[in-house]
Amino acid sequence: PAEYKYLGAHVETPTAGVNQNVVYIDVSSMYPSFILTLNASLETTIGTRDDLRESEYTEDDCVWGYIDTRPVKHLDKGEPWQQYTDGQYKVVYDPHAPATKWSCDDGAGPRYEKVYFLAHDVQKGFLTECVEELIDLKNQYRGTSLYGSTKRV
Repeated sequence: PAEYKYLGAHVETPTAGVNQNVVYIDVSSMYPSFILTLNASLETTIGTRDDLRESEYTEDDCVWGYIDTRPVKHLDKGEPWQQYTDGQYKVVYDPHAPATKWSCDDGAGPRYEKVYFLAHDVQKGFLTECVEELIDLKNQYRGTSLYGSTKRV
């Protein structure tokens, strides 16, 4: 697979108790909510209506959401980005900068298409299970004597 450079985070050495510079995973935010609602995971993705017709599943086996299905263009080193602003890609990204050079928000906007995913009762996705496990762990550790109150404003 192609490898790209992404900016990462500095990981602090953990010690028991209250720590500074700790990032809290917001499992109530938009992306985990989408993952849980749509059961969005690689192995549960059916695709568009045409993909659904060709699959062994019916619409009753699925949940769906509207997603911009266009790919992201990753530029090669030194490659000009202007040639990719015709709407073929939803984002033009330079992994060597790293920077987004163009997005569909700069052009005609996103093109949403109905995308189908297997329902939870048909097959639960790996990402769905991961998010559920993170939520369970968060609930287990919330307010324990080791970590103190997590409900700070």
